[in-house]
Amino acid sequence: MEESTSSNLLTETLNLQPSFAIRQILQGTTRGKEIVQSLEEKRSIISKQRKQLVRLLVSHLLETNGETPSTDTKKALAVALVYEFPCLLDGTGSGYGAWYTTGRNHKPATGFLEERLRNARKRMRILKRPRHQEQQKEPTVPSTPEYDVPPEKLLEMVEWMKVNRYPVSQVEDYMNQTALHRGKWIRSNGSKSLPEILTEFPRLLDNPGMISQDFQQLHPEAVRELFQNWATMSDQILTYAQREGKLPLVFDDMTPGLEEKSTDPP
Repeated sequence: MEESTSSNLLTETLNLQPSFAIRQILQGTTRGKEIVQSLEEKRSIISKQRKQLVRLLVSHLLETNGETPSTDTKKALAVALVYEFPCLLDGTGSGYGAWYTTGRNHKPATGFLEERLRNARKRMRILKRPRHQEQQKEPTVPSTPEYDVPPEKLLEMVEWMKVNRYPVSQVEDYMNQTALHRGKWIRSNGSKSLPEILTEFPRLLDNPGMISQDFQQLHPEAVRELFQNWATMSDQILTYAQREGKLPLVFDDMTPGLEEKSTDPP
């Protein structure tokens, strides 16, 4: 299976354009060199290194291909990454779905590279926007209507997602359809703890972009404000969750090639 995946990746790498010299990109910085060393010696990276890896690659992508690189370009970057470092292969059919998955059926693209690119693009556009536009009040976005999905179908989708992570497109569709149900469930009979939520809806944790998708479904009018203030709000949210006993543990990213425990000093 692994040989078949590697063979397919080689074919895709040779056919996709542009080509990316992943190792050369990473070794252009001190932190990038540390990431390469960890991948070569340990065949894994910790969460902090994965985030830095994504930042370096997306920064290079923006410099060489602008704010809106094509789907093929983003796919080429993901393929080149897992081909250069096979330990980063994931369990998806393509082998690189956790890093980049093409959008389909009117659903946006997902993956670590896509999420970082999307956030970087938003920041760049905010910086470019004239100050007087920042002061204008955003128009109110209508609330998302209820999905016309029978209760038994909702429960069927929830149960299916407890035991299935793939295909990704199916998971994304079911997560989208059950977003309102999930929000109501979390708030019913008092808010739930994080372990309770992840037991009922495990795909929130291991499918990139699902929490963001839920928030957009439940609070479309607040998406922009949350993004602009996330740097200051995130610590407050974590502090509140810990104080209320909703966050007894720190859950790390479930990333291919990640070690379970960080080697960073305390």
